[in-house]
Amino acid sequence: MGSATLTIVVSTLVTNTLKQITANAAIGWSRNTGSRRREVMDTTLKRLDKKINHCCLKIVLRGRMAGVQTRNYHQNCPIARALDVLGERWTLLILRELVGGARRYSDLRAELPGIATNLLAERLKALEDVGLVDRTDLPAPIGRTVYTLSDAGWARVLPILQSVAWFGLDRLDPLGDGPVSALNGFLAGIVLAFDSARAGGVEKSYRVDIDGRRFEFAITGGRLAAGRGEPAVTVTASAADLCAVRLGDTDAARAAALHRVTFSGEEGDVADLRRVFALTDAIHVLDAIGANAP
Repeated sequence: MGSATLTIVVSTLVTNTLKQITANAAIGWSRNTGSRRREVMDTTLKRLDKKINHCCLKIVLRGRMAGVQTRNYHQNCPIARALDVLGERWTLLILRELVGGARRYSDLRAELPGIATNLLAERLKALEDVGLVDRTDLPAPIGRTVYTLSDAGWARVLPILQSVAWFGLDRLDPLGDGPVSALNGFLAGIVLAFDSARAGGVEKSYRVDIDGRRFEFAITGGRLAAGRGEPAVTVTASAADLCAVRLGDTDAARAAALHRVTFSGEEGDVADLRRVFALTDAIHVLDAIGANAP
């Protein structure tokens, strides 16, 4: 049973129930007067409430029996199977937020305006169930629940987010809808430019401070992963500058934005980071990234 068929079932059950109860109520009303009519109305309302509850139970049972709640393509195809997990609305945006580090439920609500709270809870639970998101209850005095990308999330989802971001990069409005967020600065300036071919032999953690928000990550096994331990390098920048490094109109504009980014750490560690993420004056930044685009 598809969603359209289920809608027809719902409509038919409710319509027939209302017709039956309304007809009985009309008969009772015509045969009585005064306080007796009030009793008829009370009885009618109680029956209506009971019938509607019964209809709702039928709807749920029929939906479950027909597999309506199993949201998948029922195709033994790797793309279809991936979309079964990642293709629901908001799912990739939730994962995008978690690339930025541990987030509370309230953080995700604030950063994803428009998502209903029950839908956010449903999506997070589904991502936990497939092992892409971890939920951690922090002890007192913090005493809060946070969500993070799991190791599998970093390894398997991040390349997908990079590819989707590349697809949408030239569709961005250069004027935007407001200030560039710290997360978008991190994604555009750092994550999107990651080059696994240049990351061989690099096993380090890094920290990026953008407009007061801190992002921590690591390179391990030629992949990006959650930050572990003290960072070898700390990068400090504004989101606007990191985006300008990638999307500036001219070489001069990109170079000026890069010049405003600061790097703190041992010279060799800084050189590794700048090489892996194409944050060097030695080559055109956009050309360096474009060569590695999916």
